[in-house]
Amino acid sequence: MKLSELIKQLQEIEKSVPFDSEVVTGEDWMPQSITQVYHEPPYTFIQFEASSEDIDE
Repeated sequence: MKLSELIKQLQEIEKSVPFDSEVVTGEDWMPQSITQVYHEPPYTFIQFEASSEDIDE
């Protein structure tokens, strides 16, 4: 997915949500928040916090 496509999709979601929501990944019962966003051409990376399942392994 291109960064411009991601931005467009997030903007569409923002229009429909009546509050400033958190961007997370994972399951509904264990969401993981973004810890870092950085760009190393030609890629943009979004890092999420490690889940307790990842740490235990």
